[in-house]
Amino acid sequence: MNEVTVFAKITAKKECVSQVLAELKNLVALVQKEPGCVAYKAHQNLRQPELFHFYEVWASQESLDRHAKAPALTDFQRKAADWVEGLDVIASKEV
Repeated sequence: MNEVTVFAKITAKKECVSQVLAELKNLVALVQKEPGCVAYKAHQNLRQPELFHFYEVWASQESLDRHAKAPALTDFQRKAADWVEGLDVIASKEV
């Protein structure tokens, strides 16, 4: 199995949660159409609404690498640069 699973956490600035949420909804819809995307889901933490958690599954490392350079993600990163104060990304493989 060559699938790559990604767990990511975005921490939005408290005053920017609504902007990040709106852009993430758009991002998810676009990324789910990318080649090699098996699953791409974003979740908002119930106790800390500024925390967004991602669960992603990619068909291969190559498809994840393409995603990292795709317009949907790079546009989000550019737009959200001033709205986000933290990002943690963990890529893993199933055992």
